[in-house]
Amino acid sequence: MKTIAETVAAATHGTQDDNWRVRRQAVAALGQIAPTDPRVLAALDDEHRLVRRAAVNAVGAAAVLGDIEALEAVIAATDSTCSLQRYAATCWLSRVTSGDPEVIAELLLCTQSRSPDIRQVAISGLARAVPA
Repeated sequence: MKTIAETVAAATHGTQDDNWRVRRQAVAALGQIAPTDPRVLAALDDEHRLVRRAAVNAVGAAAVLGDIEALEAVIAATDSTCSLQRYAATCWLSRVTSGDPEVIAELLLCTQSRSPDIRQVAISGLARAVPA
């Protein structure tokens, strides 16, 4: 049976693998244990879009739970050059219900996106983010 330390070590090693599929899975696994680990945050800039998406999903889940560092990373990802990353980040940001002014401001910016999918998610997120 593997210990948590062994699992973290394997996932950490996998984030540097040459194969994007291995990196994606390693980022997803490490993100479940430590979503704001520097290797997960570094994966936001990975060369492969699906690795970047896995990183956004890892930090996004933590952002929804109130992790400030993760929230900042998700907000930054809404401005990515990668449309898949922008969409994933907006989806996670739209799930934040804290009423945080930064979240509301970023969702408002996302309503101006060229992508109708991002605009739609941002608008629905505003309904949850703005306190009643």
